Formats: sequence, structure tokens, C-alpha cells
Amino acid sequence: LYLSNLRVGTYLSDYCDSHFQREFHTSGDSHLFQSAYQGNDDFTPVWEGKNIWILTHNYSEYKFWLSKDNLELKPTTKMPRIVYRAISASTNERTFVSTIIPANFPSAHTVNICPLEIDKALLLTGILSSFCWDWVVRINVTTSLSLHIIEQLPIPNLLDGRYDNIKKTLLALVARLSSTA
Repeated sequence: LYLSNLRVGTYLSDYCDSHFQREFHTSGDSHLFQSAYQGNDDFTPVWEGKNIWILTHNYSEYKFWLSKDNLELKPTTKMPRIVYRAISASTNERTFVSTIIPANFPSAHTVNICPLEIDKALLLTGILSSFCWDWVVRINVTTSLSLHIIEQLPIPNLLDGRYDNIKKTLLALVARLSSTA
């Protein structure tokens, strides 16, 4: 499994010029947040781990709101991002919970993000949302899904031309699932 496949970190850094990271911290950046929606279109919701589930980004109510002017502080907010819950457990229903959040919406430290072009984001999210990937993660973590652990885990070789038909099918299915969730 580990010898014949790419690592997540290698794929992201070498072929996508990206990596998993964090955006805003609810403690360190607390001065930027409002804790209640004021009905003001100048504010946008902040995604946290509890707001996402597999292939959906509207799983629960938002707790924090951020002024759209403050989006400039984090250039990663300008494009769609894969996000995953940074805290989980190998005993949960699913250990690795990921989805895609749209551009111009910030995220808190309870999710790790990876800005990618939409087609790459959809394809990778489809793989990261699979039961197979969840099993690989489950045997490697306890509660914290640290960036360095996730980036060392294997994924199928997405660069191998033999899998082009599978990639096209997966891309279409993930796009349909994530747009209807």
C-alpha cells in the first residue's frame, strides 16, 4: 500500500503546488469575528469542523461570522478548498470527514484546508471521502488528524494514465454529490 502509491503531501506539493494548512484561529483571531449574524451582507460565515460532513458544507449552524473585508488577510479564501475535520477519533462513525467549501468563505482552526483548482479538489475529495481512505486514516490516528500525519498517508497514483476513465467517472459523481448535498 505504501510502496506503490503516492503520499498525499507529495501529490499536493509536487503536482498541485499546494498543501494542507489552517486559515483563521478562533482564539488568536477572535477580534475579527462576530459571534452572531447581524443580518448584514458584509459578513460571511466561518466554517468549523462541526459545520461539515462528507461531501457537504452545510451540516450545522454557524457560530462565527467574519467581515468580507478581512478575507484579504488569507489569500487561500479566494479559491475553493478541500477541508477536513482536524479533530476526530478512530471510534467515530467516520474518522476522516472532508468536503469542499467555496471561494470567499473563511475557515477556522478546527478544519485544515487545501486550496486547489475545482477539478483537482473534486477528485481528491472523492478519494478522501471513500471508505478505503477512512480505513487507512483510522489505523494511523487516534484523535488528532495532524497535518504531518495526513500528508504521509498513501493515495492512488492520480497521475497514472491507466486510471483516466476512473478519474472522469469519479469527478462526475463527486461533483453531483457535492452540489446536491
